[in-house]
Amino acid sequence: MLIIPILLFLIFLKLKVVSDADATDRHERHYPYLAAVVMLLAGMIWLNELTGLSLVKILYFSTLINLILLYFVNLFWKMSAHAMGASGIAAAAFMISPWLFLLSAAVIFSVGWSRVYLGKHTLLQVCAGAVTGFTTTMILFKTAGF
Repeated sequence: MLIIPILLFLIFLKLKVVSDADATDRHERHYPYLAAVVMLLAGMIWLNELTGLSLVKILYFSTLINLILLYFVNLFWKMSAHAMGASGIAAAAFMISPWLFLLSAAVIFSVGWSRVYLGKHTLLQVCAGAVTGFTTTMILFKTAGF
């Protein structure tokens, strides 16, 4: 499943929908975000046919909600999707084991630092993405009874 979004983004690059691999200009992110929402919805429908409530379903739904939030925030301001994704996974890790969370916290820090270091985001954009991703995922896990 991971290959489809990557291929689609490469197509967006080829068609000049995005100008670089980071979609640095926030205005270029609308179509990739919408395409990701459609792919996640398709994945959720397929996953729903396979199993009942599971960790994977909550992660799918969390990613979907986060992408929708990113889309609307992106209309006015650029927030780090990388930090959001890493912190969403960290929230899931926290629900499984505090030790896994400590490991994933190092990943959030590394991802956030790299986005600022590369000049793709400000510290505020990274922190906003990380807090939003973690909070949204935690709310969904608690609502689902985990």
